[in-house]
Amino acid sequence: MDDINRRRLIRHDGHGLDSTWSDRPHDPEWDDFVFSLPDGHHEQTSRWGQVRARYGWKIARFTLKDNGKTVAGCQVQLRTVGRFGKAAYITYGPCVGCREERLTKVCVEELKEFLGSTGVTFSIVGLPYEGDDMIRPLEKNGFFRKPARLHPRFMEATLVIDLTKQPEEILADMRPSTRNNVRRALKKGISVVEGSAEDIETFRQLMLTLCKRRGTSPNPPQPDFFHYLWKHFSEVGWIKIFKAMHGHETVAAALAIPFRNWFRVWKVGWSGQYGNLKPNEAMEWEMIQYARRSGHHHFDLVELDPTQIREMLSRAGSEPMPQNTNSYKLGFGGKIKMLPGAYCYFPNPLVRTAMRLGLFKLLDSSLAVKFTQMYDKTVYT
Repeated sequence: MDDINRRRLIRHDGHGLDSTWSDRPHDPEWDDFVFSLPDGHHEQTSRWGQVRARYGWKIARFTLKDNGKTVAGCQVQLRTVGRFGKAAYITYGPCVGCREERLTKVCVEELKEFLGSTGVTFSIVGLPYEGDDMIRPLEKNGFFRKPARLHPRFMEATLVIDLTKQPEEILADMRPSTRNNVRRALKKGISVVEGSAEDIETFRQLMLTLCKRRGTSPNPPQPDFFHYLWKHFSEVGWIKIFKAMHGHETVAAALAIPFRNWFRVWKVGWSGQYGNLKPNEAMEWEMIQYARRSGHHHFDLVELDPTQIREMLSRAGSEPMPQNTNSYKLGFGGKIKMLPGAYCYFPNPLVRTAMRLGLFKLLDSSLAVKFTQMYDKTVYT
């Protein structure tokens, strides 16, 4: 790939913003900026980029600085896919410090310039948790909403528990059956302990067992992914493992990402044993308490099925929800948060025109879905 390291000056509000494009692997200044944002996400940090780079992605980012201070930017994952050209993949970005409309507009325009200048054929932008204000400038710049069936999937809904509440209030917000399960687990001998690097493979095997039981593919699939994630994240305290124990046996485990005010339960695993003792509910509750004691404000159970959630909200409680992962998570109380989703962009103006004329419907066809599923395995893992 061509060298992208360059700088240019952009006019904004009567003065200049310094735009720097870089492929530097480790960028502490950028990581500090992402960490400072209320909805900053670990997948926008250079540490996450270093892990992804191990699996074939080229990591690049642009930053906008005002008088030497970073005010906006975006980290992009790039990869060449044979005859299909270069793909760009953005998760939980762009990042804008002061969500002032003009600065957001400039940041989106710079992202468009960045993608065009790096020879990208196709890009997908998964917006930050609070990225609704970016939708209008994205659409004005030729981005369009990613068709629902087009891979890769982006999280559209999640469940967030307010950790500024007292423990008694959090328990009271739970579904009675969930609250009883938590108490039952702790009385029946399930203990929850914090793990270490030595527990990574145990966690991964429990995750694989759970995926097999659900009939889903593990994500990420690489056997060494969590080891490298631990290597880069543990240095700054951004990764934790918790284990639900029955005696000396690890029954369930969770990998969590503490990041500023957020505590995200990113991946979980369960052997399927001792279900009557409710080890998962005990583990969630102990993590909630740990996150609260550690000063986090939001406990994120990371992802609800958006189709089921929309159906549930439209029914307004007229029918009971089927027993599944969604209902399990909703049992812990908290609030459903709908996310702004993902947008596509084709730098080629002819392709963009075709999309405006309706070609985007092809991307939601069965043929496109089959293609992007294969593409997904090649590119987005």
